[in-house]
Formats: sequence, structure tokens, C-alpha cells
Amino acid sequence: MEEKITPLGKLVFASKEEESNRLHALHKLHLLDSEDEESFDRITSSVAQTFRVPICLVSLIDKDRQWFKSCVGLPFRETEREAAFCQYAVASRQTVVVEDARDDGRFAHNRLVTVQGGIRFYAGAPLITGEGHILGTICIIDEQPRAFSIEEQKLLEQLATWVVSEIQLREALAVQRRMKQELEEELALAGRLQRQLCPKPFLDGRVTIKGKSVAAAVVSGDLFDFFWVNEERIFGYVADVMGHGVATALQASAVKVLMGQASGMTGGLDEKVGWVNKAAKDYMPEDYYFTALVFELDLPAGELSMVHAGNHIFWHDTPDSGWKQLRSPGMMLGLFEDVPFETVTRRLAAGDRYMLGTDGLWEFMLESGETDVERLYEDLENGSRFRDDRTAVYIELPLVEGEIGQDTVRSAKGRKKRKVHLQQVLNREALDSELPGLRMSIQAALLDASVEGIAMEVAVNEALNNAVDHGQPDGNISVTVTSSEALVVCRIRSERCGVQAVSARAGIPAAGSGLPGREEERGRGIYLMRSLTDRVKFSRDGCEVLLAVRRNKA
Repeated sequence: MEEKITPLGKLVFASKEEESNRLHALHKLHLLDSEDEESFDRITSSVAQTFRVPICLVSLIDKDRQWFKSCVGLPFRETEREAAFCQYAVASRQTVVVEDARDDGRFAHNRLVTVQGGIRFYAGAPLITGEGHILGTICIIDEQPRAFSIEEQKLLEQLATWVVSEIQLREALAVQRRMKQELEEELALAGRLQRQLCPKPFLDGRVTIKGKSVAAAVVSGDLFDFFWVNEERIFGYVADVMGHGVATALQASAVKVLMGQASGMTGGLDEKVGWVNKAAKDYMPEDYYFTALVFELDLPAGELSMVHAGNHIFWHDTPDSGWKQLRSPGMMLGLFEDVPFETVTRRLAAGDRYMLGTDGLWEFMLESGETDVERLYEDLENGSRFRDDRTAVYIELPLVEGEIGQDTVRSAKGRKKRKVHLQQVLNREALDSELPGLRMSIQAALLDASVEGIAMEVAVNEALNNAVDHGQPDGNISVTVTSSEALVVCRIRSERCGVQAVSARAGIPAAGSGLPGREEERGRGIYLMRSLTDRVKFSRDGCEVLLAVRRNKA
């Protein structure tokens, strides 16, 4: 045993090396200055009652103090180490019994003894960890001297193991909490990486493609992708791996790699999906599978080719028919090697829209009662806690050549020529004189296009008001009205735009959800446009709006 004299008294310890190791073990447990814990308080209360003493402590010996993890019978929680009886039990690695402190040379002049009502009796058993480090003691104290038998000493030492067990349990629980937190952080990172790997929307003049994937938990077994294979062809898919959790997310990553490899292969789309099916068996546990809807978009040919592999979540909208769900047969992937797949090819036409998704999207539709497919896509992140991942891909073709925000657009094959009913530019310098005439021209153009009723006229005038109110003073406004067999389309563009589309991008309610208040002036205008037409679309820069109505829209 070694000693060190300090201004406050004497420190005792086994050796410098052992003391350093002991303190390291103590600090690693984060017991010092921790909150009160019922499990330790139960022990000190029980021990005090067992030995019929007024004071019982779980004392931890720090570098220069003793601190009480649990305390019965004292109004304070720590003292300087020099005054601690318990440091002798720590240094000797043995139980220390002092039947009368005034007769013990080590403690007779200790301030905790000499004070009125001070310590007369002390017994402390060391708290020895499984690694052999002594953290402190469980000790009992009395203001009166008393004898302490060998049997009582053994009982106190047994109770010391109870304290050590509680410390070990506490540490095990702390380790579990840290591991849980680390796992949650890793999962959160994996979820962020999954989202970051999702493709950015295509806002090309020839086609718009965008996707969303919302995990039911942190990581998802759903995935989607779309990318240019060359300058004229797009490859894409949505897929749903059986199960949930980390293992499913890892399998989804493997599916992503396989789909990427298949996209560059020669042969038909059904052959590519067949190759993915065979290759996936190496990554799927027995009796596990995944579903997919794989597509290729050939813009010059004007064709959309699709392979349904156990996935039927697919809708198609045309300007003259509205949204319809389409189904095609197909076996899920990863179960059987020799499975034939069928390529279904659909002709593309102006204004066509498609949406494909996973089972979670279908469940969300049933849960929410939403029947508007486009609104379903927009609201994908909303809704109550859901059981399955939700994923959707939305594809839209331009309504007309020269889609908004673009100078030229490649036409899909088979597109019929559009008739121009009005093409006029409003000069802002002559706004007051020309605007009434332009409104009359719009009315005449819509009549010429056989648009019944005034709904389209009101919507167009709202868009025109928006352009007049929010465009720049030195920018002219152009208005075009065209028609085809199915659609009448009006395009209004400001040469120098202001904030024409801000309200649309800020979440103005969709048609049917209630008219905004009068203080939301722009919101009311955009709300009316959406309510009175079949399609409203703003350019990305907010300078242009396109309104479309079906021929049979009154």
C-alpha cells in the first residue's frame, strides 16, 4: 500500500499503476455524478435495515473525492478523499471494520470522527468488478461503537456482490442503449443514402418523368429508377422486394445493380427482365421474391414498352379518356429460373400520362379513399402510419409540340396536326387599349374551337390577369389557342415574368378542396384555373401557363 500526503490529509492506494487502472475503469462506467437510481437506493435501504444502522452508503472513490451513488442517513453526497474510510478498503482490497474510530490511529483525528455526532463504527466491503477493479465500497456507519462478527462481515461482502451485479446490469443496459442508438444512426444514414440514390426528375421537353419512394420504417424494400440509355431511349422500373427491414433493403440494392446491368444489354425488354430473374436467385433467400414493372421509353418510335413481373399497379391517362388502371400478367422475380416474360408495347400520344407503383401505393389509395391518381402521387408522403413502403413513378408527355419552357419538341409518331385558333401578342405599352380586344379574341377563339360554356374562358382570363399583374412592365404577353380532336389548349406566356406561378408551387389547394379566402388573391385564381380545366401546367421559370380542356368539357 502506498501513501501520499496532501494539504487535506493522507491518500492511500495499492500502487500508482493499479490506481490508474482502477480510476480508468470507474470513469468508463459513468457512475460518478449520475442521477439517483431506485435499484441502488433499494440496496442501501435494505442493508441499513438488516444491520440496524442509521447510515449506509454505496461509496465510489475518485481521484480526489469519495462520491455516494446511493446514500441513507447523510445530507451530503461527497467528501474529500482524505476523509474517506473507504479508501482503505479500496487500497487493501479487503473489508475494513472499525468498531470504534476514536481508538483507531488511522481515523482518530479524522474530521468526520471528531465532529459532534461523528463516526464511531464503520464497516466497508469493497466493490470488485469482474475485471478485478475496485470501484469503492458498500459501507455501514453508526454514531455509536459496536462489535461486528465474522458472520456479519461475510454478509456485508455478499451484499457488496449485489451492488456489483447492479453496476454490471446498468452497464449492460447502457451498452445496449448505445448499440441501439448506433444502429438507429446507421439505419438513418442508410435511409438517407437510399433517398439520395433516387433519380432526379426528368423535365425534358420531350417527356416529364418523376418518382417518389416513402419508407414505412427507416429503410425501404421498394426502389425505382429511370435513366437515359442513349439520347433517344429511357430505361426505368419500380420494384418491391418481399419483406421489410435491413435485409430487404440490402436485397433492394442488389436488384438496383442487376437492373442497371440489364439496361445495357441487347435484346428485347422481356429478355432483359428474364436475365434479371435468373441472376436474382443468387441474392434472394429461398422462397423469397420481388415484383417489378420495367419499362423502356423510345421517343423517336413513339412507344412505351413494359414488362409486368408480378406488378399490376399501373394507370394510363389520355386527354380524352381520363385515368384507367391497366393490367397485364407476369410472374414475380427471383423464384423460378425458366419463366417467360411478355413485353407489352403501347403507342405514345400527346398528353398521355402514366403512373406505376408498388403494392404500398395501392394500399394507400384504399386507405385514403383518393381516386384522383395524380393527386395520389402528390400526397404520397401523407396519411397515417402505414404498413408498407410506397413508391410511384409518374410519366407525362407534352400536350402540344413546343411544351412550356421549351423552344422545340420532338413529336411522337402518330400525333395529329393541331389547329391554331388564336396567336396574339399583347403589347404592355398599349395595355389599356389592347387588353379588351384580346379578351374578345380569346372568346371568339374558344367558340371557334367548339368549347361549350364559359368555364375555359374564365380560366384563361384568370391566367391572363395573373400574367398582367405579375409580369414585368417591359415584357409583352403572348396568347395562343390551339385544338386537336381531343383537346383545346391555351398557352399564355410573359416575355419578362414575375411571380406568376409562385402560388401554384406553394401548395394552393387542388380543385374540389375548397376555395381559398379573398385575401389569397393569387391562390383564388390558380384554384379557379384548376377547377375549370382538365389540365394546368406551369413552366419551371413561372413565365408560362398552359391550360387544357377536353372537347366534351362544358
